[in-house]
Amino acid sequence: MGSELFPLRMVQRWLLTAGRGLLGAVLIAVVAEILVFFTNRALARALVPVLSRDHQREGHLRVRRREVLLRMPRRAVRLVLYGLAVVAILELWRVNTLPLVLGLSCAVGLAGGLGLQSLVRDVVAGYCLLAEDQLAPGDEVTIGSVRGRVVEMGLRATCLVDENQQVHIIANGDIRHLCNHSKAVEHPTGGNQ
Repeated sequence: MGSELFPLRMVQRWLLTAGRGLLGAVLIAVVAEILVFFTNRALARALVPVLSRDHQREGHLRVRRREVLLRMPRRAVRLVLYGLAVVAILELWRVNTLPLVLGLSCAVGLAGGLGLQSLVRDVVAGYCLLAEDQLAPGDEVTIGSVRGRVVEMGLRATCLVDENQQVHIIANGDIRHLCNHSKAVEHPTGGNQ
């Protein structure tokens, strides 16, 4: 009889320990999800001044611009918070996360430092162009020495069609001088004009 209880007690102890670990992991995941939700709401509220700059644009252009402007910070928040949750869960399960964190840090540092410089520069420049509402599809612009109509604008590149119907794809990070011929200059009301 005594030999039968030993495995049963081991199984009970293991289930109790595993149950605590599983419960802790679920709790960490739920807290991470709640933090993502509230952080994304705070981001949307914080970006209201930036998002409201496009009041002169057509409805579908405003919606697309707002989606793009909110997508990148939301993804970054989600990546960071879920990454921290995974590390916390692994620590809870007594897994040494130091090599994992150091390895990922090295990989991200090398990728950012070597191969992704121009891509990051283009995406950041595209994000700034969208956030500042400097141009949108349909606008007549001059970028550098190229004059044309914006047919597509993404985070990485802007696509223009000139008067000869030639397509020019310009990396957003290469845009140094931009003239938007479609934007009207807003004059302050009142005062001497």
